Amino acid sequence: MRTSLHGRRPAAVLACGVALTAAMSLTAPAAVAGPAHPAAHAASGATHAASGAAHAASAHAQKPAAAGLTAVAVEAAGDGTWTVSWTGAGLRSVQVYVGADARHLGKKPAAVGRGASGAVTVSTTAQRPWVEVVPDTGKAVLTASRVLGLATATNARDIGGYRTQDGRWVKTGVVYRTNQLTLSAADAAFVGTLGITADYDLRTTGEVAAAPDVVPAGARYRQLDVIGGDVSGGIGAITTPEAAAEAMRQGEVAFVDSGSAKAAYRELFTSLARDKGASLYHCTAGKDRTGWATAVLLTVLGVDEQTVMDDYLLSNTYFLNTPAVQAQLDAMGPYREVYAPFMAVDSSYLQAGLDRVAQEYGSMEAYLTKGLGLSHGTIQQLRQRLLSPAPVPAS
Repeated sequence: MRTSLHGRRPAAVLACGVALTAAMSLTAPAAVAGPAHPAAHAASGATHAASGAAHAASAHAQKPAAAGLTAVAVEAAGDGTWTVSWTGAGLRSVQVYVGADARHLGKKPAAVGRGASGAVTVSTTAQRPWVEVVPDTGKAVLTASRVLGLATATNARDIGGYRTQDGRWVKTGVVYRTNQLTLSAADAAFVGTLGITADYDLRTTGEVAAAPDVVPAGARYRQLDVIGGDVSGGIGAITTPEAAAEAMRQGEVAFVDSGSAKAAYRELFTSLARDKGASLYHCTAGKDRTGWATAVLLTVLGVDEQTVMDDYLLSNTYFLNTPAVQAQLDAMGPYREVYAPFMAVDSSYLQAGLDRVAQEYGSMEAYLTKGLGLSHGTIQQLRQRLLSPAPVPAS
């Protein structure tokens, strides 16, 4: 289908996917240390792992422990029930404890599972339940739902809990990524419990003015404009879904190449390496500028490529497929087909950016040092802050 988009520029489209089109035109884009459950004193450490069974499965591609858990995932199943899945080696059984937070787990297991890999269903009224999985051998794993469960920021997630290829873990509760922070009072109150001390806004000045952040209580705010210009540039020339998808791929390349993107990401990663409390960064949809930042972070921390891609694609679940976004697309009528690629993520989008890094720099670390100007010391600070040899380091 070929349609003209002139005169049909919904704000939601301009604010998320079109940001990449504009970016393209510029370049011609604390650990939560919870105590081990009393039943698990012999098993040191804990972690927040992936937020879906797909991430648990991806652990097979990672370096496994000799015996024990390699991934745990917690996913909402509806009506106050949650699916807890695990992947491991040499396990016969696991006990699953559930609580509203890391320090208040039930004294009795909510479920018992069998086998090295599997899943059980548990019930809780917690918005973001914490779950400790205690295996019959190896270390216990403390995890929470990756998704924060915010009604007004559906793509808000913790980046932690992934196993790295060398057997370490990305810490939970240290770095969060989200879509725009136009939060309800209830969501703002919940975010205020996370210990966030820094809010990095990757949006343009126009986007910020249109939808200012509800800055988390106790956090300092800083705008780091990745695009450095008007998000509406070039949208009228996009007349087919194929052209929209190509614009998204080229926008991802621009995140690697453009001067404004380099400056913004340099400041973001430098700040994340030095922050003392928890940190949060976001754009409008939480999928493009934020998705690139997260992919870079997870890659340089040592998370395997497939898991990085799986994490990136979760924005389709927590942004594109939400009722609000689907309603916006439906309201576009015959223009839906053209606009849909702007509202989505696709593996080809992220791959275009990763391929550009490989072409220009050879590795993600070289992109950080040669492209963004980070020192090796800053990269080491990032790893020290965000990685742990145990799932969650003891307090």
